[in-house]
Amino acid sequence: MSMNTTELNARSRSSLGGIGLLLGCSVFAWSPMAQAQLAPAPSDPECTETVSVTGTDTVTITVTIADSGSKADGTSFDSPVPAPVTVTGVTCAVVAGAACGTMNFTANDANGTLTTLNHSGSATITITGTIPHGELGPYSNTTTLAVPVGTTVPVPWNNTCTQTTTLPVKLQSFDVS
Repeated sequence: MSMNTTELNARSRSSLGGIGLLLGCSVFAWSPMAQAQLAPAPSDPECTETVSVTGTDTVTITVTIADSGSKADGTSFDSPVPAPVTVTGVTCAVVAGAACGTMNFTANDANGTLTTLNHSGSATITITGTIPHGELGPYSNTTTLAVPVGTTVPVPWNNTCTQTTTLPVKLQSFDVS
């Protein structure tokens, strides 16, 4: 069976679902599906935060960073912990598809980088600190995520997380004579 070029182009368009182009003996096709598969999916790191006060003077801030996009390697976090809390440590634990980089704290600024953050990967950052005995009032902390330059983030508003908690009332002991 022999076909002319017009018939072959028509068959290639219908069988490949796109616009066929005959060049010599090779057929190339473009389709929206093929283009979508070639375009990299955007990164979408997001964070959630909890703040708890335990014992008499210990504050624990837990920040969970996850990626629902393609990959967010190099995502960094910055959590400037406000007074009256004094930061005493920062740790990172990965759940899946993530790797912790360097974790730092200078004065009350806790920060670090996740060297790897794959789709559905997550890491838990734990910031510990102390609070002066007898301190009252609500306490609020905000953590902000940043991605490397050139990374597309479709939902930038979920790159900041804030948590407010009320500090427990501290009762003072005294003697009555």
